[in-house]
Amino acid sequence: MQQDKLRIVGRALGEFVLQWTAAGARPFGGDIELAMVFLAIRQANVAGLAPGGDEAQRRPISISAVANSLGLSRETTRRFVLKLESQGLATRGPEGIVIPLSAAEGQAMQTRRRELNAHTRDFVLLLRRCGVSFAQLGPLDLPHVDPHDTALAARDPPLYVERVMDRYMLRWAEASARDFENDMPLIRAYTGVIQANVRHILNDERLNAFYGDDEAPPDVLRRPVSVSALAASLEMPRETVRRLVTRLEALGHVVRTAEGVLTTHSAMWDEGYMRRLRELWNVVRHFVLVLRAGGVTFAD
Repeated sequence: MQQDKLRIVGRALGEFVLQWTAAGARPFGGDIELAMVFLAIRQANVAGLAPGGDEAQRRPISISAVANSLGLSRETTRRFVLKLESQGLATRGPEGIVIPLSAAEGQAMQTRRRELNAHTRDFVLLLRRCGVSFAQLGPLDLPHVDPHDTALAARDPPLYVERVMDRYMLRWAEASARDFENDMPLIRAYTGVIQANVRHILNDERLNAFYGDDEAPPDVLRRPVSVSALAASLEMPRETVRRLVTRLEALGHVVRTAEGVLTTHSAMWDEGYMRRLRELWNVVRHFVLVLRAGGVTFAD
């Protein structure tokens, strides 16, 4: 299928990613890597699990499998798992790691679910307002949804949305990690810079449509962001963000001007960036269609 409105989808996804990473990391003290390890374990535990499945039905996953899925070293992953264990958020047994139901369904996770469900609704409606419908030729183009997932969508739509969204956020991380040294805070900082540079374009119907397909907005339309403003928007310490920006600058992803940090027009045509943009267009399309196939449409 033609990837129309490629950059509109990219800008909308960037906002969604920032909302997801902030809300997703909040139950973990703002540590996005710890949140992603928890998420990878939980997704493996519940894959193919019928709604209402009990603790014994959860499928354990090894540290090595978690590490491979996130592109982390085994030792780094082991440290994160130990931290989750110390907080009562994971248990290890002979067959692997499991997220207990008490942790997966605790108050913090329930709050996270409600918040992310609202963000997902806003994201889907934003795409619709921007003229992105992923219209289908017929029902056969809808992806297959496992019967267990269909039953979950009917029984508990917010939980279904959360599981689908988390699954696709893992795919977002996978598509982005290779160009950012598998460093989630670095990816998050880069996303924050891009969105700060172009958020006013996303919010301007005319500009958003004009720079909606392949054409990137010129540098003159991009708005630099200060390190302090970026840190505040990411809910991260300023010094941490300053170090991340320095690394992004060394990697050639951003430049610093007298006004602040900027992703240049040339970077918006970089081969790696365009590859990620096209991959993520497909991820977003499939994400929206899986929600639709499960019966979640977020109708106005």
